[in-house]
Amino acid sequence: RIRLTNLELQSEFESDIWRHSNSGIESGPIMALQAELSDQRGRVDDVNARRKTMQEEDGAPKLHRLETRWQELVGNGLRLRDATRLLEEEVERLKKEAGEREE
Repeated sequence: RIRLTNLELQSEFESDIWRHSNSGIESGPIMALQAELSDQRGRVDDVNARRKTMQEEDGAPKLHRLETRWQELVGNGLRLRDATRLLEEEVERLKKEAGEREE
């Protein structure tokens, strides 16, 4: 009988106690943790922004030099390819001339 009374009281008042307990937790420690998390995220964003600026300022000249060098090397490669093709054509022409003289 006492057990049944306890269960009835528990079912009647438990949800109110639980809600009251949760409201105390939400307004206290959770709010403090959320504020700390927000502050920490702000500091992380600041660090990332400074890092990005630093990389853009320090890295841009080097990147420009590397890009210019790459363009030079590609240009040299293309000129070499064209010169090789011309030399191969010249060799073939000379072989034909030599073959014609022998006949």
